[in-house]
Amino acid sequence: MIHHQYLQPSTWFALLRPSLIRPDLALRSINDLDISLLQKKGIKNILFDIDHTLSAYHAPHPSILVKVAFEELKSTFNCVGLTNFNHSSEKGPVMRRKREVEEGFGMACIIPLNKKPSPRAFVGAMKEHHFNPEETAMVGDRIIADIVGGNRAGLFTILVRPLHLGTMPLFYRVVTLIERSIFHLYTLFHIIE
Repeated sequence: MIHHQYLQPSTWFALLRPSLIRPDLALRSINDLDISLLQKKGIKNILFDIDHTLSAYHAPHPSILVKVAFEELKSTFNCVGLTNFNHSSEKGPVMRRKREVEEGFGMACIIPLNKKPSPRAFVGAMKEHHFNPEETAMVGDRIIADIVGGNRAGLFTILVRPLHLGTMPLFYRVVTLIERSIFHLYTLFHIIE
């Protein structure tokens, strides 16, 4: 299902604002996250996107590619999953996915009514878990959903490359290609560093 936020012009206009799409860190994967750097920045909490950040699309557990790093991050920080899963308007599939993530990933999972990149998604997750924005990082593979939304909410944002891209639905692969192309053009022309 295509989330309506990708069909709104304001979502795409965010890509024209370099300050919104600039992550605080850009890494290959969470394997490259420096725990001591995050601690020096005062980070105590991490909101994680799930699909393609930690796993294949709708997988019930973390990818073997990042499992060790993920377990180390969970033992060091307060970690919560923040995902836009939206099978339908029915509660059943949403609640099943929430339980699946909580059991398979070993962390709380938030599936907000206001989908990412709405700052309400991030603020709601932080409020539910008593996180302060200054002490919270957002880790994700999507520039629009994770980085723009995290930046709007005042979080420390970390962009990773998508895992298991072949499992991503075609629409999201196209969106990811557009996002990444604009990001690389900004980087190439030193609009963002």
